[in-house]
Amino acid sequence: MYLLWFCVEACPTEAITMTSLFEMSVGSRDEAVFDKEVYW
Repeated sequence: MYLLWFCVEACPTEAITMTSLFEMSVGSRDEAVFDKEVYW
């Protein structure tokens, strides 16, 4: 988890965010596309 923080900090467009919502975890890459507006 801590290595992902480097990606969040380096992202210039804020497209990557950290969250504590474990319900958003997925089992495949196809399921890993989320719309920010749906969850916030």
